Amino acid sequence: MIICSFNIFVPSCWVPLFFFDCASMAEIEHFVNPNDKSHPSFKGVAPLVLTLFDRDSQLGTGKPLVMAIGEAVSSGIVNNETLGYFLARTYLFMEKIGMDVNRLRFRQHLKSEMAHYAADCWDLEINTSYGWIECVGLADRACYDLMVHAKATNTSMEAAQRLEKPKMVDVIKVEPNKKSIGKTFKADQKKVVTALEELANDASACEAFEAALSANGTAEVGGFTISAADVSFSRSRKEIQEEKFLPSVIEPSFGMGRILYALLEHSFSQDPEDEQRVVMSFNAAVAPCKCHVYPLQTNEKFGPLVAQVADLLMAAGLANKIDSSGQSIGRRYARADEVGTPYGVTVDFDTCNDATVTLRDRNTQAQVRLPIVEVAPTVKALVDGVSSWASVTAKYNGGAAEDDDDNEMDLGFDDDDDEDAPATAAPVPGSRAAIAAEAKAKRDAETEKKKEEAMARLAKKEANQRSLCNLEIKPWEASQDLKALYAKIKETVVMDGLKWSENCALVDVAFGVQKIVCTAVIPLSLSMDAIIDDMTEDSFADEIQSMNMTSMSLL
Repeated sequence: MIICSFNIFVPSCWVPLFFFDCASMAEIEHFVNPNDKSHPSFKGVAPLVLTLFDRDSQLGTGKPLVMAIGEAVSSGIVNNETLGYFLARTYLFMEKIGMDVNRLRFRQHLKSEMAHYAADCWDLEINTSYGWIECVGLADRACYDLMVHAKATNTSMEAAQRLEKPKMVDVIKVEPNKKSIGKTFKADQKKVVTALEELANDASACEAFEAALSANGTAEVGGFTISAADVSFSRSRKEIQEEKFLPSVIEPSFGMGRILYALLEHSFSQDPEDEQRVVMSFNAAVAPCKCHVYPLQTNEKFGPLVAQVADLLMAAGLANKIDSSGQSIGRRYARADEVGTPYGVTVDFDTCNDATVTLRDRNTQAQVRLPIVEVAPTVKALVDGVSSWASVTAKYNGGAAEDDDDNEMDLGFDDDDDEDAPATAAPVPGSRAAIAAEAKAKRDAETEKKKEEAMARLAKKEANQRSLCNLEIKPWEASQDLKALYAKIKETVVMDGLKWSENCALVDVAFGVQKIVCTAVIPLSLSMDAIIDDMTEDSFADEIQSMNMTSMSLL
């Protein structure tokens, strides 16, 4: 990434959120042969349809073209395949991060906007509340950059491309007459000789120079007027196995701040039926938090199960947050929607019996029921784009997802507890009802057996599985004895299965303040988040300013 500074002020279109004294830029410098700007991967993106606001449309109808990038290149609207390839890949990137593709367009620079050396330039513009804003620039800057650099450093910037088969070429050799040049140009002799030698590298320029010299008796090179007596030419043929050229550069340049702002704006929405419901519909791939984990209500039975789900998600590389506040589950869902978390897992009373949880999708507000051990791989596949919510629904709910409002949560009461329920007469032996009841009882027994086996496997796995947590502990005061503080933590914070590292490291933060860096091994039955909360809010509140888990991995 390149950090560049610029100062921009446009009185007629002042956009304070977009123009800064210092902006973050991400750029690609892609070098190509100026005589062959094809791209090996262009065929893969050629059918992609883009909105192209070309020069003719800007000066004519004012309506952009909608066409395949392959057609735009073949018709000459876009200069070459490599530039067209990067236009297509930029569009696909925006689509992947969740930008509204209906509010994207590529605008071609007018001739009056083009740099004198550029072959073609396009801007990706994104429509926001500020109007169409340039967020990405894609330019074919030709050979200008390397040519200027080569002259300034007196270093060759040529590239060589090996030929599939050797070929014979005509070679023109320029032979300066240094004696004649010395008499004529004196102090500028060296500059004239250098200019003539450089001329030999460009066969077409050399032929044009020779023709002018032959026709007029003099010709210009490097700002000097050369006569026929100053130079001679010789021709020969030779076999070459590689061609040298000064590369052109295709430069896509991304304004990261503008892209981020546009993404935030495109992701924001309000429910038309409920304006109080605000959603940041981030694509799961870019959402800061991938999943929230909720206990249905405050209940000590839920703690280990919630911690287990969170640890499995963390082990799969999925950022998650436990929301165990006392608010209703619906309010907690709404709060997660506001910050853009795409998925939520709810632990309820059924979880205690069958080790299954509810997985909720933010965009549809639909839910499915699945085993705890399948939560992390399922969410991982959704975040990576390998799976879709429709396929998850089909797998676990037979294609019918439960809605938030229609999903009745088990609060731990059985129908048998209703003493006023009327008694049901036993079915007559041998009747259809009796046979159906017997079959149902058999199925229920098999289901209960499978549940018990699953719970036993889960308990065995939990008993043996541990996590390694890397921790950072920051004190309130720079004068604190951190070694003594860590010794006190090891002595005080003692739980079954919790093991602190024997020693800790002290790392400088700033202004003489240090922090403790240590590790701890915990079983899955414990929650490191709960341990941290207890230490920072209660037992060590006066000594520890903050305590963070920087990473965690399963052992």
